[in-house]
Amino acid sequence: MQATRPYISIANNDILAGEIVLDFKSLNWKSLKAKTALLAFFLLITFTILGGLSLSMLNNVNQASTQIREHWLESTRIIGDLNNFTSDFRAIESNSLLTSDPIVISKDLRDIEQLSKYIQYSQDEYLQLQHDPKILAIYKQFANNWAIYKVQAKQAMELLKNGNQKQAREIYLTSSQLAYSAVSETLARLTNETVLKASEASDYAEKTYERSQSLLAFALTLGFTSLCIALAYIRKFIALPLLDLAQNMTLLAKNNLSIEISQSHRSDEIGEMARATLVFQEHARILNEKQEGLLKQTIALEEKLEIERQMTELQRNFISMVSHEFRTPLTVIDGQAQRLNKLKEKISANEIEERSTKIRAAVTRLTKVLEGILDTTRIYKKDSGLPFSPELVNVYQIIQEACNLSSHNENQSRIHLHLDNKPVEIFGDANLLFIAIGNILTNALKYSSKDSSVDVTANVDKDTVHISISDKGLGIPEKDLPFIFERYRRGTNISTIEGSGIGLHLVKTIIDLHGGKVTVRSEENKGSIFNISIPLIKVIE
Repeated sequence: MQATRPYISIANNDILAGEIVLDFKSLNWKSLKAKTALLAFFLLITFTILGGLSLSMLNNVNQASTQIREHWLESTRIIGDLNNFTSDFRAIESNSLLTSDPIVISKDLRDIEQLSKYIQYSQDEYLQLQHDPKILAIYKQFANNWAIYKVQAKQAMELLKNGNQKQAREIYLTSSQLAYSAVSETLARLTNETVLKASEASDYAEKTYERSQSLLAFALTLGFTSLCIALAYIRKFIALPLLDLAQNMTLLAKNNLSIEISQSHRSDEIGEMARATLVFQEHARILNEKQEGLLKQTIALEEKLEIERQMTELQRNFISMVSHEFRTPLTVIDGQAQRLNKLKEKISANEIEERSTKIRAAVTRLTKVLEGILDTTRIYKKDSGLPFSPELVNVYQIIQEACNLSSHNENQSRIHLHLDNKPVEIFGDANLLFIAIGNILTNALKYSSKDSSVDVTANVDKDTVHISISDKGLGIPEKDLPFIFERYRRGTNISTIEGSGIGLHLVKTIIDLHGGKVTVRSEENKGSIFNISIPLIKVIE
C-alpha cells in the first residue's frame, strides 16, 4: 500500500504538508472547512518552531532525568528493600527465641528461608547496576557482614530447632548481635552515600531544567496563548455545538422525542446537521407513534392467543379425561340395562342383584370423577365451600390417619410408615392435608402391584417437615414429568386405569396453600417418590 500524505481540503484545493495552494476567490469563509484550515495552518507554523526549540532543550533535561530514574531511584529502592528484609529477618529470629512452640519455630524457619531468597535477589539486582568505586566498596563490606551474620543466625536457629533454647539466646545476644550491628552500620553508610550521590544528580538535573526553563518560558507562553485562542474558538463554535448535536442524536436514538434541537440557524455545516436532525426528529416521532400502536395491538393479540392456547389445552385434556373415564362406566351401565330388558322375564333375583351392583359401581365411579372435578374447582374459588382454614395441627397424626384409611381400603398392610416419636405441629388445614397425603397414597397403591409395598417416611429438618412417599409401581414416563401436576393431565402409561387427572393437581394446590413444595422423582416401571416439604410453626418436645 502507498503511504498517503496528510492534507486539508478547502473547496477544490489541497493544503499539503510543505505545499500550500489556496484559491481565495472560491473560498467560502463562513464554512468550517475554511475556518479550521486557517486555524490549523497557524498552529502548524507556531508549533513547528516551538517544537524544534523545545526538543533541543528537553534533550538535556531528559539525559539528567534518565540518570536519576534508571540508576539512583533503582539503587535507592533496592537499598530500601535490603533495609526492610534484614530488619524482618532479625525480628523473626528474635520472635523464634521467645517461644518454645515447635510449630511456631518451624514457621519462622520457613519465613527466614524465604527472606534469605528475597535478600539474595535484591543483592543480585543491586550488582547489575553500575556503581562508582566508593559505593561498591561499601556494598562489598555490607555483603561480607551479612554473610557472617547469616552464619550466626543459622547456628542459633539450629540450636533452637534442636531444643537448645538457652544456647541459642546466648548466640543471639552476643555474636549474632555484633554481626547484625555490623550489617546495620554498613547498610546505613551505603544508604547515606547513595542518597548523597542521588542528591547531587538531582541538583544537576534541576539546574539543567532551570536553564531550559528560562529558554522555554517565552516559547511556552506564546504557544500556550495561541493554543488557548484556538481551543476557545473550537470549543465555542465547533466542539460544544457538535457535542450538543451528538447528545440530541443519542437521546433520539433512545426514543426521547421531547428534546429541543438548537444551532439550526447557523449557515455552516453544523447548521445543516441541526436542520437534518430536526427532520429526523419529526420522522422518529411519527414512527414512534405507529410503533406504539402496533406494540399495543401485538401485546393484546399475544395475550389473547395465550389465553386461547391455555383454554384449548385445558379443554382438550378435560375432554380426553372425561371421554375416557365416562366411556367405561357408561358402557357397563348400558350393557347391563340392555341385558335386563332382554331377560326381564327369565332373569333370577340373584342375577338382578349382581347386575344392579355393577351398575351402582359404574355410577359410583362417575360420581368420584365428578366430585374430584368439583373439589378442584372449589380450591380455585376463594369464596367456595372448601375454604383454607389453617390452625395448629399434628402433621404426624394426619399422616398416620391417611395411612390407616388407605390400608383399610386395601384390606391389607402394604404401607410401611416411619415416623419420629415426637409429635410435630404445623400451621395448616388438617382436612386439606389429609386429602393431599391420601391422594398420593391412593395413587401409590393403585398404580403398583398388590404384593408391593409403599414406604412413607417423615422427619423434621430445622424449620421444615419433610414427607416422602415411595412406591415400586408403574412409574411416570420422563416426557410426562414436567406436566404431572397440571389439571386433567395423566401419565401416558396409565390410560387403562381409572382416574380423573386432578388428584396430583389438587395435591400441589393444597401444598402451595401451606407455603410448601411438592416434587416427584420417577422412572417408568420402577416406581415413584413424592417429596413434600412444609414449613413448621414449632416442634413440641
